[in-house]
Amino acid sequence: MIHIIIVALVFAFALVAWNLVHFAPRSVAMFIPDRICFIFGLVLLPLGAFSALAAGYGQQDAEGLIGSIVIAFVGLWFLLVKPAGSGITGEMEQLIRRIFVMMALLMAVLIATFYLGESRLVAVANLMLVAAGFWLTTSYLRDVDRGR
Repeated sequence: MIHIIIVALVFAFALVAWNLVHFAPRSVAMFIPDRICFIFGLVLLPLGAFSALAAGYGQQDAEGLIGSIVIAFVGLWFLLVKPAGSGITGEMEQLIRRIFVMMALLMAVLIATFYLGESRLVAVANLMLVAAGFWLTTSYLRDVDRGR
């Protein structure tokens, strides 16, 4: 039963983060300075991802995994609140969609490391994450170049 709850909570956090980025009011974007948002996002996103890996693979701690995923989503919100608060254009919408696809892949790998006990399988999952990120990046660049 805990397995379903973990996946449901991660899905709910992703959905909440998606809505928070899309509906970030302009007043929030104007209130928080650019540098503070960038620093908090730059610190919290990797900190949450690495601590989720440590909690999921090293400690096999479900509560730590979920808490770390929340920290990662908060960091993502801090990184995206300024551009989203200033208005989402078509290019920005596509970029946010690709970022959330990459976050979904990252969360899937982090949850998979929680269930995989073999270090080789974890390495394969991480390599697949890198390959998927490369594919998302190259297809994004191809879409950008098509408009020029």
